Amino acid sequence: MNFKIYNYSGQKFKGMIKLLKDFLPYARDVMGFDKEPIIRLLDREADKAEILGKTAFYDPVKMTVFVYTNGRHPKDIMRSIAHELVHHAQACRGDLTGLEATESGYAQKNPALRKMEKEAYLKGNMTFRDWEDRVKVKKGETEMSKKPLNEWKNEEMFSRLMERFVPASKKKLVEEVEALDEVDVIDEEEEGDLDDKNLANNTPPEEKTTRGDVIAQAKHNAAKKSK
Repeated sequence: MNFKIYNYSGQKFKGMIKLLKDFLPYARDVMGFDKEPIIRLLDREADKAEILGKTAFYDPVKMTVFVYTNGRHPKDIMRSIAHELVHHAQACRGDLTGLEATESGYAQKNPALRKMEKEAYLKGNMTFRDWEDRVKVKKGETEMSKKPLNEWKNEEMFSRLMERFVPASKKKLVEEVEALDEVDVIDEEEEGDLDDKNLANNTPPEEKTTRGDVIAQAKHNAAKKSK
């Protein structure tokens, strides 16, 4: 089963995409869905200033999870995806068809939909929490087994020296260059594929720049600040 992630947010989300590649198969195994979901990361202008605005929704006809990303922590975005994947599982087993009325207050008025929302909140959050704890334990065990004590000490010493002596501009440059080592391939669709009226304010990401372009720009910015 392939998981397709289309990023129209204008943000790279490299670290989050890398984690999603691990989380999505885990969620499939726990939730039991047998059809491929599509994940769309969006940034809608209309929801930027709404505290109680929509953060995500699921389309059972297109079997697509739509997630708004503006101003949100990546972990919160992933939690929304986990919630909507439960609705995907419901659609796969035939409980959610897309014909249900989902007007304002449906979770309070419709007993069947309320039951499905309860499942999404409980199973989505717990699946994400169990996966998160699993990743943290696995990461801790791997780091402890690979790094000798003197390497831990050297890294800690280097980190403290960086904080104390390295100017903020150069420190930022180091962080930008190091971040480029994370390699993730993200599939993107044509702009014309976004035909949903609710997505009218979304635009596809800008054309990708090369790794060399980013490094050159980072060095140029740092040089200007140091003058």
